[in-house]
Amino acid sequence: MSRSDRERRSERRRRRDEIAASAARSWSRGAFESIDRAIDDALGQSDGSKSGYAASSGPWSLPEADRPSALEGERPPRPTEGRVRLHLRALAESALGREAYLGRVADVLEHAAVAMGLFSAPPVSARATLAGRAARGQIEGDCRLHLRVETEVAIGVLAAALVDHGFDEPSFDSFDARSASSRCGRLHRLATGRDDVELVVVRCPPRQVVPGGFDLVRGRPTSTLDLESLIERIRRLRKGEDPF
Repeated sequence: MSRSDRERRSERRRRRDEIAASAARSWSRGAFESIDRAIDDALGQSDGSKSGYAASSGPWSLPEADRPSALEGERPPRPTEGRVRLHLRALAESALGREAYLGRVADVLEHAAVAMGLFSAPPVSARATLAGRAARGQIEGDCRLHLRVETEVAIGVLAAALVDHGFDEPSFDSFDARSASSRCGRLHRLATGRDDVELVVVRCPPRQVVPGGFDLVRGRPTSTLDLESLIERIRRLRKGEDPF
């Protein structure tokens, strides 16, 4: 690889990170409902696009100092949502301080621990796991707590256990779950929340083989935590340690 190619690749990485930081600032101001739209806007600010949310004269336009500069002669590189969330964490830590930020993470994860504890007791008496970004301690952005409950108990019983302990009245649906290479069948789930923290619970009957290490919608590898491991991480967060 020539020196000019290396420099260009380095510049693209720098630009991608700059666009991610711009999207994070925009999203943190409450300008957009999703990180994906905040990225679209930052890309539009970068290349001067006037389409959709990216219109530089629109109501959510970033201050000129916050706009990412254009990469001459090329379409701006699109950052991942994960990269934007890293910048959102940095913004949150800067605003709150590290110890307060870790306490906030613990507060959010506590809702998952409460729900998992409810499911471990009668009448459910089932094993529950936390899956996805939250299992890695990542609560930035449009985060939801995703729980999986291995049980034959009806989804309505799971809902009642949550509502009886202060969670919101849930909504219900079902979806076709999948692993990396195969479909796992149709699973029922509910969506609820408490104190502005969203919770999604998927009922996983033991007779259906549902692999624990995969995102059940996209079939990609994901992280999981059981209740004991989650409680230990919350304990360490409360002590000002980052266990993730």
